[in-house]
Amino acid sequence: MTLSRLASVLAVLATLGVLGTTVAAVAAYTQRDAGAADAGPVEGAGRSHAFAGGRLVVDRGGDAAFEVPGRSRGWTTERRGVVVYYVDRSGSPAVGVEGPAVFRDRYCALEPGSSNRGFAGFTRSVAGRDARVANVALSREWVRGVALAEDLRTSSPHTPLRTDEIRLADGSAAVRSRSRIAVAGRGPCGAPSVVFTMVSLDTGAGVANLVLVRDAGVPGALSGAAADRILGTLRARG
Repeated sequence: MTLSRLASVLAVLATLGVLGTTVAAVAAYTQRDAGAADAGPVEGAGRSHAFAGGRLVVDRGGDAAFEVPGRSRGWTTERRGVVVYYVDRSGSPAVGVEGPAVFRDRYCALEPGSSNRGFAGFTRSVAGRDARVANVALSREWVRGVALAEDLRTSSPHTPLRTDEIRLADGSAAVRSRSRIAVAGRGPCGAPSVVFTMVSLDTGAGVANLVLVRDAGVPGALSGAAADRILGTLRARG
């Protein structure tokens, strides 16, 4: 994954590279400009229990959390106010995550300041809707955003959204949707495809929605099993 930013957001500080191999419509930006994402980690969220040396990431409302491995396993976490988002055909932010956990940040020697192999974080929560309904609706928005090409008119090929019921590590029922998106116009370290996954959990206060986007089909990419283990740590807090 390599970073491409729209000119309209270049004025703000971007602290990490994000997926941009298929689109110029991806950016990291600060909270004062964030309109698309309304979730993010609670500062000082704490340590992971699922991964030695890992980190716990809590959503903005404090109702849900997930865990990622630590820096030795290639993961780092960004502060609240750093947002990864995708735009719609008008160039406006459409979907995003705030304060993401990032996998192999700056891995590409040819583009060290603007590359990573994946990210995970909370997208907007939903109240008053069934978890499956919320998951499918939001996942469709995300796939449209990830697949949107650099010209903001055409879309990259992708597999149909596949949605199923799963059990999380703590035994809670959740809903998972997944799609694989082909990558056109790859950069020097790009991957042939990107996998989008969203897991949704009814926390009682609303539906928390955890997104993980990762490169696939290249050495050093996050495996499907590793991604599923991270997604499986999603849990309600209360």
